[in-house]
Amino acid sequence: LAGARSTVCRLSRRRFRAWPCSSLRAFATSGATPSSSRSGWSGEWPEQSFVFEPVWEKGDVPSVFLMIPNAFVETYFSLREVQKASKGAAFDTIDSFNLRFMDRFVQLHSEVEAMQRRQLASQAPNRQHGAPTAVHPRPDGLRLAAAAAWSAWSLERPVWAKTWEMTPLSCQVLQARRAEHHQSQWVQVTVRLNAEERWTSRKKELPESRVREHFVVYELPKESSDEDFRIADIRVDAGAAPTAAHGV
Repeated sequence: LAGARSTVCRLSRRRFRAWPCSSLRAFATSGATPSSSRSGWSGEWPEQSFVFEPVWEKGDVPSVFLMIPNAFVETYFSLREVQKASKGAAFDTIDSFNLRFMDRFVQLHSEVEAMQRRQLASQAPNRQHGAPTAVHPRPDGLRLAAAAAWSAWSLERPVWAKTWEMTPLSCQVLQARRAEHHQSQWVQVTVRLNAEERWTSRKKELPESRVREHFVVYELPKESSDEDFRIADIRVDAGAAPTAAHGV
């Protein structure tokens, strides 16, 4: 996979035997536990997700020993699985993956902002408060993001903001892994997403902005070729990642 911005390389079409997966240690975004029995994709997106081997967790093995097999083997084959299952969805380069991930994040932000502005409009002016409130998705919203991702991003809305806009600046694939939860198999892709946020405040006259990086985990059911990536989890203000990056 291409790592440099100036080089756009197509994923190789050569066939190799997949590298064995490392042990899958599930870190849940809710209090439930993943199911080990598989029954295939039901078409219903679960409310919560489980991130397997998250990049923000520090393991006992030094990252230098994990970087090569994870970044260049499992990530490669996991994205190749998505390519084969997408049936013409134009995932032909690493840039196409990154652009799609940024588009999905913009969609989530737009939905969160619309819901929060409706909540503010329904309140009496003298009862409006500046602190953001967690947004809970409608059932059809789980196709876009898991409930934990909706809640995490909605709480990032600046205090006293009248409007809140977001523009992704860059995206880098850190790792792609096979995962299993809720009786289905998934491909989970973790990215480092850099985004600019802009807002106008009810307390200040001039607009404000900030640029931050976030860990965003996307997932796709392996049993279905008709679904799009959804956001499984968001960790705001990402620190140093222990894996190699593939970005634009």
